[in-house]
Amino acid sequence: IEKGYSIKQGEDMDATIGGKEYGSLTHAVMKTAFTETDLPRLLENKNSDGAEAVLKEVASSEFSQKGDLSQSGMWEASFSACIPEIIELELENWHEHKPCRHEVDFEFKLGDLTELDIDVPSIVEDIIISGRIDRIDISLENDNTYFVYDYKSGKPPSKKDVETNKDLQVQIYAIAVMLGKVPGLEKGNVKMGGYYRLEKNEVKIFPAVPLDKNILVNAGLVIIESAINARNYSENFRLLNSEDWDKRDPGPCKYCHLKTTCRIEEVR
Repeated sequence: IEKGYSIKQGEDMDATIGGKEYGSLTHAVMKTAFTETDLPRLLENKNSDGAEAVLKEVASSEFSQKGDLSQSGMWEASFSACIPEIIELELENWHEHKPCRHEVDFEFKLGDLTELDIDVPSIVEDIIISGRIDRIDISLENDNTYFVYDYKSGKPPSKKDVETNKDLQVQIYAIAVMLGKVPGLEKGNVKMGGYYRLEKNEVKIFPAVPLDKNILVNAGLVIIESAINARNYSENFRLLNSEDWDKRDPGPCKYCHLKTTCRIEEVR
């Protein structure tokens, strides 16, 4: 039954859901610490002890809002163990680039990719790509040059998957920045994209990938190819519209959380 209906055991499902919740809380801690406390000033002054104390205080506040005290206590301890490494990493990069946006939404149409000198077939030019960038840093060396990051409390994709466009997350972030589709942010070049790991003894930007225009053009072509394939199979696997999205089922399944509107099982 488990195999036929893609049912996971309860404890495995709980771990999956819990991991996502922990990840959301770590995002909230990082955003709050950088935007609502003295953390940037402490880093500017190279006050590592003060910076660690502030980040720990924010973590305690954010995790305490979780109802299950035993769970929140374990999560807080897990994140707190990373704090010295987080501050060390921030200090290493502080005089090269600094965070300027956190948890910021973006949206662009595939037709906008023509600005990157990509030919976009009319059949897919109206498709919208949207999402949220965990963090954008601005370079202190070059005007309108950025770094884009996705926080990872779990395992990130491999460097090979990112470089070969098998994983496109940071490339899409970078495209949004280059197209000027991030509200309140001037369009510019993206020097690097990467996954900011938040795990004890593993706090680092990895994989970190340079993102020049050629790389992003190739990523754009992969996205367009995927969109064309989706359009070609629209008879059975139609693209979701806004009404479908509003009807989504929050429960997870083997593939994604859109099991209410997905028609893969119907076709099977």
